[in-house]
Amino acid sequence: MTATERGRNTEIVMRAYQLFDRWDLGALRTIYADDVEMITPDEHIRGIEAALSLLQEIHTAFPDLRHELVSAIEEVTPSRASGA
Repeated sequence: MTATERGRNTEIVMRAYQLFDRWDLGALRTIYADDVEMITPDEHIRGIEAALSLLQEIHTAFPDLRHELVSAIEEVTPSRASGA
């Protein structure tokens, strides 16, 4: 997938994955907003320090973890369904 085939949001996600894979915590801090929110099956994380703490836990548990973005949906059109 070339850069021209990807949108801005996808580029940001790919950059964050690359930084995590290199474990560049300083650069990761610049990717996330101060009020970042992360939702896991167990908790709802709010704020940059809590998010970086979660990433540290993941990195400690899985130091060889690597990401590969296979596909991405850049835009979703809101819809509504109803019925009986």
